[in-house]
Amino acid sequence: CGTAFDFHKEIDYMFLVGTEEGKIYKCSKSYSSQFLDTYDAHNTSVDTVSWNPYHTKVFMSCSSDWTVKIWDHTIKTPMFIYDLNSAVGDVAWAPYSSTVFAAVTTDGKEKKGQEVQKGPAVEIAKLDKLLNLVREVKIKT
Repeated sequence: CGTAFDFHKEIDYMFLVGTEEGKIYKCSKSYSSQFLDTYDAHNTSVDTVSWNPYHTKVFMSCSSDWTVKIWDHTIKTPMFIYDLNSAVGDVAWAPYSSTVFAAVTTDGKEKKGQEVQKGPAVEIAKLDKLLNLVREVKIKT
């Protein structure tokens, strides 16, 4: 049974359907007898699916399994998984940024998620910052 859906913002025939079984189906109005893709998304019912308004390949889902997941619709595994330690009832993309979203959990708290940058360049920048702090301490003593 479908529990959530969202139409693509630019490809008007494509839409997503979240189910009670935790799956997300990518569908087309042109092919009513088959799914374009199936994602094994969550362990419990999918509460929300939402296309990113800035990146046409990206969508987000949430569930009572405590997770928010960010997907590229061309890949069957999530790009990012956020565990919020409480059932997630709804999520929404920020209107001002492609990487910021808000989530509401059953513990009554609002959570704001933002993509965490990763990779060698970020690690080098962190190391440089730490080394600069150490150098400043040495200079003062």
